[in-house]
Amino acid sequence: MRKTLLNALLLLSFVLLLPGCSRDGSYSKGEYLDPDSPTPVGDYYSDTDLKMAAEAMFSSLVTSPPIADAKKPPVIMVMMVRNRTRDRIDMEDLTNKIATALIRTGKVRFVNRRLREGLVHEYEYQKSGYVDPSTAKTPRQVAPDYVLSGELTSIEMPRRSEKRVYYRLTLRLTDVSTGLIVWQDEKEIKKLLRK
Repeated sequence: MRKTLLNALLLLSFVLLLPGCSRDGSYSKGEYLDPDSPTPVGDYYSDTDLKMAAEAMFSSLVTSPPIADAKKPPVIMVMMVRNRTRDRIDMEDLTNKIATALIRTGKVRFVNRRLREGLVHEYEYQKSGYVDPSTAKTPRQVAPDYVLSGELTSIEMPRRSEKRVYYRLTLRLTDVSTGLIVWQDEKEIKKLLRK
């Protein structure tokens, strides 16, 4: 009887404590933050750094001659920005931030690079006989005029009581017809951290 009561109390305690636990067991309370509020400066590439770099690149590219002087919105294929730092950074997020800001202007159009392979399979499936031929789509994809690519690099310079961290995002726009780079710019972020 005593053992059963003890087990019941332990089970009840576990059930009552369970709602306060998080997925990893270490955080039980939280709050929402303004996504535009800056992240405290650290020796890593933060969301604030990502936002500053994306905004700088967007502003430069949208005012560059290939975009600003175009008679109709050029078609761009955005390649994944390469991470050449030691940090674990979501490069898809950085790439998407730049692409989202550009497409909102209405000055460019985008080819969905990630979906192309899936579309090829869909076109093949529609010709397979499983799809009503009157509803099958004829491929007429638009080729890109330009490819946007780039990389993020970093240098760390530790000293006795401080550390300097330097990041550089470089992007370039390449003309698909000629292979010539028609625009290139970079955004530098330098941080000083003290012990």
